[in-house]
Amino acid sequence: MKGLLSISFGLSLVLLLGAGCQPDKPGSGTTPEEPAQPIPETPTIKAINKQIEQHPDNAVLYFNRGNQFLELQQLKPAIRDFQKAISLDSVNISFYHALAQVYFSTSNIKEAINILKLGKRAVPNHPPTLIKLGKYHFYLKEHQKAVNFLNDALKINPALAEAYLVKYLILIEKEDTAAAIANLQTVVELEPENIQAYLELAEVFIRKGDPLALAYIDNALRIDSVNIQALFKKAMYFQQNKNYTEAIRHYKKINRLEPQYEKSFYNLGHIYFQLDSLAQAYKYFEFAIKVSPAYTDAFYMRGLVSEMTGDMDKARQNYHQTLKLDPEHPMATQGIARLSNHH
Repeated sequence: MKGLLSISFGLSLVLLLGAGCQPDKPGSGTTPEEPAQPIPETPTIKAINKQIEQHPDNAVLYFNRGNQFLELQQLKPAIRDFQKAISLDSVNISFYHALAQVYFSTSNIKEAINILKLGKRAVPNHPPTLIKLGKYHFYLKEHQKAVNFLNDALKINPALAEAYLVKYLILIEKEDTAAAIANLQTVVELEPENIQAYLELAEVFIRKGDPLALAYIDNALRIDSVNIQALFKKAMYFQQNKNYTEAIRHYKKINRLEPQYEKSFYNLGHIYFQLDSLAQAYKYFEFAIKVSPAYTDAFYMRGLVSEMTGDMDKARQNYHQTLKLDPEHPMATQGIARLSNHH
């Protein structure tokens, strides 16, 4: 049987690496070709164009227009404008960051790093640049390079919580849990209102089976009492420790606050399944599927409940739907085999 659904371990890269499109994987070093099409001219872009005609050496105007192109997903003209801005004002570090982010958003991580290194040469000892270089090298799993840049940033300013967050992620990947915890504890000392750091600490202690996890979750909820991630983690903690009454209470609170949160429905289904309340379990797996029609594991669990209640036709339909969504789903394959043997 598939296990209950957990929150992923580690800080979200979307949160960590900043705004912009999130790449699926590190790129090959080229910017994707865009279809040939006229460059749009919104009223704002038209106004900036007129300003550029009057002040062709004003780097900020190119930077502003580049950001407008970015909002329109016009990456090539955005890149050209950021490059132009840098050529006109090579010591404005924000221009380098903007250009690097475009390359990062197109999975061209190595070029993003190259741009930031140019920025570092132009503006040495700039902690945000060093931290971003650390993040990008971490993304490529170049851990030592990442740590070197992060440590350089911390030498300049030892109170950079963001640098400790990235070091935490690196240490987690290296399975150095004790050092990872120390870095997170430094983060919350520096930023007592950092919800994500409390949740990461909670996750570490949940995995250790340490009830101190609850204290960290409660710290996050003290900051934001309706934080869905924190409520879900608390419900998960109770569920894993078989305190089903509290787990159900927290999952239902999540459902009231966020009716489209399918993970909460799915885990409620699992609790009722464990309690042999199969009608309730089926109902919540059904809710999960209504919210997320491609929820593979919910289809499988709905099939398993149907099989256990003797409705073999429904069980077969759900197992087949599971395999349609995930042809290699092992439990659904076994379910089909059981039904075949049954007949």
